[in-house]
Amino acid sequence: MPMITMPATAQESALPRLDPVGTSIVDQEDGITLDVRQRVRDEFTPMGLRLGSFQVYPTVAVGAGYDSNLFANPTNRKGAALVQFEPSISARSDFSNGEIRLDASSRLTRFPGNGDGDETSYRLSASGRYTVAQSTDLEAGAQREQLVERRDSSGRPDGVVTPIRFFQTQAYMRLRRDNGTLRALANVDYTVFDFRSTQALSSTGEIIDVINQNARDQNSLRASLRGEYMITMGLSVFAEGTGTKISYRLAQSSPGIPNLDGTNLTVIAGLMFGTNQLIQGSVGAGYIRRSFKTNRFTTISGIAANADLRYFLTPLVTLSFIASRSVEEAVLQGSTGFIANGLELRADYELLRPLILNVHGAYRYNDFRDSPRADKIFEAGGGARYSANRRLSFDLDMTYLRRTVKNDIFSPTYNDVRATISTRFSL
Repeated sequence: MPMITMPATAQESALPRLDPVGTSIVDQEDGITLDVRQRVRDEFTPMGLRLGSFQVYPTVAVGAGYDSNLFANPTNRKGAALVQFEPSISARSDFSNGEIRLDASSRLTRFPGNGDGDETSYRLSASGRYTVAQSTDLEAGAQREQLVERRDSSGRPDGVVTPIRFFQTQAYMRLRRDNGTLRALANVDYTVFDFRSTQALSSTGEIIDVINQNARDQNSLRASLRGEYMITMGLSVFAEGTGTKISYRLAQSSPGIPNLDGTNLTVIAGLMFGTNQLIQGSVGAGYIRRSFKTNRFTTISGIAANADLRYFLTPLVTLSFIASRSVEEAVLQGSTGFIANGLELRADYELLRPLILNVHGAYRYNDFRDSPRADKIFEAGGGARYSANRRLSFDLDMTYLRRTVKNDIFSPTYNDVRATISTRFSL
């Protein structure tokens, strides 16, 4: 049976950032992946519905849980129960030279009696792939999302605020060439970020002000070119260059202060580990440069790094490692931005055929420029998924998070625990 990829549920975003450009990493052989999380288990794979030329996969999840610090308040923690509703649907149509895919998903999180903390996100997308010549595919698509910015995001306004919503709209086109030994990927995309106003809260949880975030609205035009050369069946080298033009909606972030219009250039090269290897994924390093339209701001430059590796300790245990170093925006903090350093570790264990357990941890260090501020974020947690049959599964998740902010008295240092349990039904 072919692999079924279910739609990704709309969720929180750490920052208004561009998703990584899709690569051609090969991590499966004959449709069978070694990754415990991604492995197809035929007896638990939803069959979907046939509607004309489309195979449709509807899913709905209902859950409940608890958040120990709803508004990330450092002094007056307010815990609250939550209920969550997550509907999603994916439709796919294959034809002789390609495919069409449509996806829609949403996450509605409600805190009874604490409506100021309610979160609503969604995602709508459409994409297509067409084989224009032997070994050459053309991909194009568009998506519209409403996301909720994570409370530990270093790009948020200072102080304690209600959930921050922003819209992200993107259109893209990719040309992919793969002749076995040599692969190439050319990508161009255009993304618009549109922020909604948020409300500042007092130490006791009362609304004291409305924070307009129009200064964060921006659009990004990005182009990239990537090449991969296969040395052996399981080892390739790659090089990638990406250029982004960033334009803000408002010319000034605050009276007399120009906004952060400019360009971002990243060049990175490294190794890829592919099919039939105990370690799969990629690791690379290079150079990143963020320059600004105005001479008032100092260029940010330095080492860029990215690693995304999976180690198959046994057929039942997958260890994952992700690390990155990049430049991110910080419009509202009186800074030109910050160097974002991140490290994530995860272990997935197939205890039983229908039961998968996981533990995970992450550490992020954000070092601001033109400001003494530095943020340290530590996150740890675990969870489980139990699949009763093709249609019914159960999920449990618990996460502890602590953010420590140095040299900014207006941005809170806080910790939080969130736990949820949910039931998922698929056709």
